Amino acid sequence: MNKIRQRILDALPIRLRFALRYMKKLIANVLANVRSWLLTRLNSGVPQNLTREEIHAAQITFAQFGEDMAVLRWVDGLKMIPQIYVDVGCYHPIHWSNTLLLHKRGWKGVNVDLDKSRITEFEWLRPGDYNVLAAVSDSEREFKIFEYGLGSRASGKRKS
Repeated sequence: MNKIRQRILDALPIRLRFALRYMKKLIANVLANVRSWLLTRLNSGVPQNLTREEIHAAQITFAQFGEDMAVLRWVDGLKMIPQIYVDVGCYHPIHWSNTLLLHKRGWKGVNVDLDKSRITEFEWLRPGDYNVLAAVSDSEREFKIFEYGLGSRASGKRKS
């Protein structure tokens, strides 16, 4: 295919070839600006001003500190592993999710959280997963649940 394309380009007058290269760069720059504008709108209105190369090199992460990207790099190097994850303290199926990228690749898993509203979101957005309303600890005990603006967080057994 490239040989045929090259023959066609070689048959064109030099001015037309130059114009085609210029148009290709112009279209690429316009598309980069459109992508950057869209990313700005998706990112709470914060301008990104990314070049075409920067957009191409960008990687999407949903985890708070890029943990999902580290996991993907690690599992990509492994052969024939079960595609199952366990996310204890899963928090949310999208925001700060360490497992969303794995889920998007077809993995299934177990999501554990103490907040009923969080588990309800997982049941809605990841119905194929096993979603558990629980706390995880090395022993059974009572504890206080502290709540803050993003939901509840604690570890141990919920007081009755």
